[in-house]
Amino acid sequence: MQVINRDVQRFAFKSSAQCRNGIWYDIMKNPLDQSKKSKTGKLALIEENGIVKTVRQEELNNRKDILQTVFLNGELVKEITFGQVRTNSNETSLNLVS
Repeated sequence: MQVINRDVQRFAFKSSAQCRNGIWYDIMKNPLDQSKKSKTGKLALIEENGIVKTVRQEELNNRKDILQTVFLNGELVKEITFGQVRTNSNETSLNLVS
């Protein structure tokens, strides 16, 4: 039997920053297995020369953050159909870099 989970896929959602009393703090997971170390801070997603990568928001330097808000304070603010998800997953024009 095959078991496929987030560990097999090496994929997980994690919090990278937290606002407490109006001040933002970097938070991260720093496990013994350094290949699982988390990114820290408020993050943005950019595309440069066909490469998509994650940067800290303060490193945007006038580049466009292509992340889109889907949930905000527990509310769905952008609905995405399954067809749109399928189309996005089939696009091969962009290379992803961590």
